[in-house]
Amino acid sequence: MTSLHEVQPRETAGRMMIGRVNMQFQAAAFAALEILDGAGVDRVYCDYHDDFVVRRKVAGSTGYHFFQVKTSGKRNHLWSLLEVFALKKRAQGTDNASLKAIEGSFAGKLLVHSINFGDTCETVTLLTNVQFNDDVEGVAHELVTATHKGAPAKFLADKFTEIFTGAATFDAPKVAASLQKFRLVPGVKYIGGDHSEFVDAARGAIYRYSEIDLEYQEVQEIAASLISLVHRKSFAEINADTCPEQLDEAAGIAIDDLLGVL
Repeated sequence: MTSLHEVQPRETAGRMMIGRVNMQFQAAAFAALEILDGAGVDRVYCDYHDDFVVRRKVAGSTGYHFFQVKTSGKRNHLWSLLEVFALKKRAQGTDNASLKAIEGSFAGKLLVHSINFGDTCETVTLLTNVQFNDDVEGVAHELVTATHKGAPAKFLADKFTEIFTGAATFDAPKVAASLQKFRLVPGVKYIGGDHSEFVDAARGAIYRYSEIDLEYQEVQEIAASLISLVHRKSFAEINADTCPEQLDEAAGIAIDDLLGVL
């Protein structure tokens, strides 16, 4: 008899996809714990507009922080300029296909929020369990500081209104302000696939924000419940007729949700 483990499966893409989604859920669950701090974050939206969105309310002003989660199973992987921005180090094309590729890149999909939400969008962040190469880090630094000295950052600034149709009327200062919202967060251990890393990070966050020191077994149960909560919020039905209150309830995690888990 031939046993199951003796034959290579036709494909394992589904298992890999589930793993990546679980890491996305862990990132959103960890972000939601900051609600316990009571210092501004009041809701985290799951899989709505992006992998997750953190809403902050400070002094009557509302701001959104958009997060996209990208993971790699290869721990020494360095995300490249081409992977993050769809930019080439040399001979960067200016044709329509090249500009569309930039718009559809990791960074491009995030920067669209800075256009669509204007001043309400405070930051757009690419979060990963691995690292970025020096070229990517350099571009990100130039965007945040609005220096645009290097060719890639200068290209993004000069071609911004051509890359993003929604920014067609933006002047140079407005383009710079949009690009300044881009952030990189590398080396995030709690989305690395090791569940114990997430449990440890959650335990630290709960203590930091609420001064509740939990036993490891308790945190394991809470961590599982948090991820389950994010899962439910990510798959809740949302349609064009959904009102803001219903959207908050369907896709958002708030303090009452967290207290229920705790």
